[in-house]
Amino acid sequence: MASAVAVALVTVFKWALVACISFGLAYRLVSAWFERELAAWETVALLGGLFGIAVLAIKLSNSPWFFILLGGAGLVMLLLRAVPGRLAKQRRRQMLEDDISRYQGAIQFDPRNIAAYSFLADAYFKLGEIDRAIECYRKSLEIDPKQTEEKKKLERALREKWMREGSTMFCPRCFQPRLPKHDECLDCGRAFRLHETLAFNLRRAPRASLLVWAAGAVGALVLMLAFTISGYIAFAVLIGLALIATTVMVLRPLAKWE
Repeated sequence: MASAVAVALVTVFKWALVACISFGLAYRLVSAWFERELAAWETVALLGGLFGIAVLAIKLSNSPWFFILLGGAGLVMLLLRAVPGRLAKQRRRQMLEDDISRYQGAIQFDPRNIAAYSFLADAYFKLGEIDRAIECYRKSLEIDPKQTEEKKKLERALREKWMREGSTMFCPRCFQPRLPKHDECLDCGRAFRLHETLAFNLRRAPRASLLVWAAGAVGALVLMLAFTISGYIAFAVLIGLALIATTVMVLRPLAKWE
């Protein structure tokens, strides 16, 4: 009797776990629809897939595949955090490209249209095409050198280019260079965030080293999954700890500014 109760409690716990994960995913999808990150048909399709996964997980609640499916659902949750933002970015890019076409048409109609050059430069800057933005800002200033705002925008674009191509970080607020061994901007006092330092140092890191680390991380995850399925949980835990330690060793020097 006691064993039957224990089995029933474990089953209920598994179902509750499926319900919580499904609710979290559904909430994320509906939120993305309200924020217009996903279209209605995309939301409905993903919710349908989520419902199918939940039903399959409940049916496999007494099977060893349950936890594998649950891990897959967790991976889907992580992906869904990125997919809506990526889709929104694509739509935003399409809107900017449409704006660029209109501004280019205005320039063809009037080659001395200062506003069209300025708006075109802004659109290029938002797209990340810094060289084209710099070119358009300069053309706008050639027509009217007295534009104070355009001079500031040109300076910002030039510093953004230097920050991407050079070996020096610039403050995102005042665009002043970051001095060695300083975690704050000496001009405006803004603190440089950890992810900004990591991103900048990763761009300068040797690609070969990053590829080796990524390949090793993927191999470790595959081994962890294989040991977990085979029942060797201790080996899977050891590999996971080794992966975490290696990741910390790789990221620690990249988090420093020297």
